[in-house]
Amino acid sequence: MKRIGNLLLIPMSIFLLGISGCGVHQTKGDKIDLSHQNQDSAISGQSIREWKRLNSQFIKTFKAGDYPTAKGLAERALIFAEREFGHEYVYTLTSLNNLAELYRVQGLYEKAEPLCVKT
Repeated sequence: MKRIGNLLLIPMSIFLLGISGCGVHQTKGDKIDLSHQNQDSAISGQSIREWKRLNSQFIKTFKAGDYPTAKGLAERALIFAEREFGHEYVYTLTSLNNLAELYRVQGLYEKAEPLCVKT
């Protein structure tokens, strides 16, 4: 980890693997291991699969260097996660981190920092 001013930069691999301050969230097929958290049982598997689809598309376009497309996907994943899961759910926080990392790699620290503070 590295600091630039008040911004703490965390390596991209942490965000793309779905690792946040909440812990590691591994997927096993269509089943998701979230046993370490109190999760709302009303959240549908369909919502989780849709978020994972958006996040996977983000990762693919980000790795390809297609930042404009990646930004749109990251924003869509964040909006979807906030609507479906709430503001403090692991998928929402991962989406915030992904968008912040996208801004960071482009040198847009003023846009990245507020997102890092939210998480």
